[in-house]
Amino acid sequence: MSRDRLDDRTVDALATIARQAPVPPITDARRDAQIARAIAEAEDRAVLETPRARSRTPYVAWAIAAAALVALAFVTMRDAPTADVGEGVLVLATGDRVTTAPHAALALDEVSPESRRISVHAGEALFDVRPLEPNESFVVRTPELEVTVRGTVFSVERVGDRTVVRVYEGRVDVRERGELVSITPGETYRSGEGRARDAQEGALAAIGRAAAAAREPVAARTPIAEPAPIAEPAPTAEPTSVPEPTPIPEPAPVAARRTTIEPEPTPAIEPAPTPPAPSLAEIQSLVASRRFAQALDAARAARAHAPTEWRFGMLEAHALQGLGRAAEAADAYDALARTAPSAQRAEAAFRAATLRWRELADARGAVTSLDAVDFAQSALEERALGLRARALDAAGDRTAARDAARAYLARYPEGGLADVMQALVAP
Repeated sequence: MSRDRLDDRTVDALATIARQAPVPPITDARRDAQIARAIAEAEDRAVLETPRARSRTPYVAWAIAAAALVALAFVTMRDAPTADVGEGVLVLATGDRVTTAPHAALALDEVSPESRRISVHAGEALFDVRPLEPNESFVVRTPELEVTVRGTVFSVERVGDRTVVRVYEGRVDVRERGELVSITPGETYRSGEGRARDAQEGALAAIGRAAAAAREPVAARTPIAEPAPIAEPAPTAEPTSVPEPTPIPEPAPVAARRTTIEPEPTPAIEPAPTPPAPSLAEIQSLVASRRFAQALDAARAARAHAPTEWRFGMLEAHALQGLGRAAEAADAYDALARTAPSAQRAEAAFRAATLRWRELADARGAVTSLDAVDFAQSALEERALGLRARALDAAGDRTAARDAARAYLARYPEGGLADVMQALVAP
């Protein structure tokens, strides 16, 4: 079975699970568990066989990652009307791109070819909206105001009970309490205050400017002014007689002397200024636009300036994965599983294990990556338990595989992999 077919089935299964998910309200812990379970079920309904080594292209690798991100976002938003989608990029089926800052809370109220309606409840989101047809609409709402666009790049940020709208390209119409105001690039609208020039940039400003630059039309030509006429020269006056100059006496002879020429000092060469390190937002923009080679260089340059900043390391690993360099990416994720903050170690370890299991056909390596982190109380716990059992079985360690399968069933007796685990436990 090809990976492309596998991912079609994975996405289809995710859609089915999302439609069958319980209706909110639910707790954050249960929501996280359902997300992890939905993805696990989708993947394992699609394939149960031992992975084989496959040739991969960077494009296919990115397509799989993007499909998983979109599916996860929709499952999250299905489970909770207001979902904390965190930091990432969501590409709608209509081609519009939504980039979210950390802890952004959004709701997709409607997504159809004719109408897109999105609510921002907290945090910041950047919208790169393609030019709309006359019968289409794109509206972003917050409790304070409503933003309508025809195809532009803008961001909406909500902090407390205030909303800030920033425009990077095109024009947006902001309606607050019945009053309509048009905002153009470089301008900002603040709820309760109106239009302003914003001195404080949002977290997604660099991505907004990059998106605007990519869409910027060719500037209109400036007409060349007609040359000014050349004035006629004034008539020349008749010359007047000039008296003869008084002759200057010859100077007395001077004895010749030798002149020593001092060499000029060699100017000191100033060292070239060190370029500033790429920012986190700039590297995220490169990854989001699939410019993985540039993202890799930028992430490594940023890590040289800030070696303890784990997020640069995570972006480096993402870029390596996007380039199809699975072994290097897995090693980078393993390193993060040892050095990143505790909340991110589980994600890094699971990414490393998944790459070794699926892309490198290294079942024993996948187990080693999983064993580096304690997944208890993590949203990835169920998936990690299931992957560990299958990897042990693929590595030929049947006894350990049965023990791992029993641990899964004790923790998740009705989990998405329960049937697979029952088969491993069976004699």
